[in-house]
Amino acid sequence: MVDQHEKREGSRNSEGRRDSQLSGNTLIDANPLTTPRKVDEKSEKSKLHRNDEEMQVKVKGEDGSLSEASIKVKQLTWIEAGGLMSTEYIVIAILSFPSSFSVLGMAGGVIATVLIGLTVLYTSHVLWRYCMANPGSTDICDLGSRLFPKKFRTAAWYIISIMFLLNNLFIMGLHVLSGAVALNTLSEHSQCTVVFGTITVLIMFILSLPRELNQIALLGFASAFFMLIAFILCLVFLGIQDGPAGWTAGQPITVRVWAAPGTTFVAGFNAFLNIVYTFVGQILIPSYIDDMRKPEDFPKALYLCTALEIIVFTLGGAVGYYYIGDEWITSPAYGSLEQPYVKVVAAFTLPTVIVVGVLYSNVTSRFIFLRIFSVDSVHRLQHTVKGWAIWIAIVFGGFAISFCIGEGLPFFNTLLSLMSSLFDWWFGFVLEGLAFFALYKGVDRWSTATRKAETCLNILIIVAGIFVLVGGCYSSISEIVDDYAAGTVGSAFACENNGF
Repeated sequence: MVDQHEKREGSRNSEGRRDSQLSGNTLIDANPLTTPRKVDEKSEKSKLHRNDEEMQVKVKGEDGSLSEASIKVKQLTWIEAGGLMSTEYIVIAILSFPSSFSVLGMAGGVIATVLIGLTVLYTSHVLWRYCMANPGSTDICDLGSRLFPKKFRTAAWYIISIMFLLNNLFIMGLHVLSGAVALNTLSEHSQCTVVFGTITVLIMFILSLPRELNQIALLGFASAFFMLIAFILCLVFLGIQDGPAGWTAGQPITVRVWAAPGTTFVAGFNAFLNIVYTFVGQILIPSYIDDMRKPEDFPKALYLCTALEIIVFTLGGAVGYYYIGDEWITSPAYGSLEQPYVKVVAAFTLPTVIVVGVLYSNVTSRFIFLRIFSVDSVHRLQHTVKGWAIWIAIVFGGFAISFCIGEGLPFFNTLLSLMSSLFDWWFGFVLEGLAFFALYKGVDRWSTATRKAETCLNILIIVAGIFVLVGGCYSSISEIVDDYAAGTVGSAFACENNGF
């Protein structure tokens, strides 16, 4: 009797070979836990032909799309990929930029925003290049494991997968909490905050049930649209009201060019990290690229989305800070609006809060689902009762955990900064730097002036990632300790009003 582990390994190898067949003439084994290798094309085509006749596992259409029976994959266009990226980046976090600017100063905030934006643009492009060189990898965990020697690859895959899942679950938890904030603001705390968190989770759960990313992309466009409206309205309302919430005539509204004298390392670095965390979103890029009809078109989505990010983030931080000042700053910035403006903006942020949670749920659930069923499983290829039952259970389990994280941890916001420091240093900086050195080896790194500059830049990016890890952990832990010492840490699953 054949060992079940060997069956699973054979299934994964089969999946990698079929995906490689679709990526070009050169066949590459796409199993993330083995070393990429070339295989015999003629014999492999024969096997593929037999598999397609017997099972009709995958069919490549004339438009480049790929169908797995009734569950469609590789459907994304670059425009839809851009919509998904906009969902990930044009979020409520853009309204937290004024608080970072109030610590770093107007000039410091602008410089930090533009510099980080360009860095993330470059590292994302490197990641795309690495994806193209490793076809068949379905997510960041597959790609990341390839950076390690073969004997460490399995252990690396599991460690990166745990980081990937925890990162996504914490982001989902953040949006559960943000949904409760918006509903509390709109209703003037008509219900217990836990009730509003539950309502947010239920809506996200229902919208997360579709299994195809291109369906989520439609929600992504709507999400980005509503968030841009909320962003514009927030800045307009800040400009037309007499002053920020709580301000009275005669009181100062201080705006500084640089950070105020006496600004501590913890305060300054946390403000810097707030900008970093909003930009760093490379963790989902391989999932988008894997599901695209033409992965080579991904840079179009990347350039468009990054340009939008830098413009929106810089304007939001600068204009918001100018009208709010140091003394009246809130995060998100719509907390500095008077009534009824604050309710109008809160209403427009709610769709975005929900859809971003849905996006991270879908990618996370897909990651788990694809590892439960082999590539030729009927439950993966068709609409079956068991397949849908497992999918629904995964989605439900993810939101149950994220709800407990968002509502159950009394210092969640600070803990989120700590978790981001533990994960984003790798997913946003070091992984991409190592990917560059995996793409260009030996003398290739110094072959041209451009390549020499890239090599030096990637060394700096890896160092910056390590600094984010060390500095971020130090500043986040220090803030948690200070909050406990000041007695500002609340209780778990509290009903207190967290709205504005």
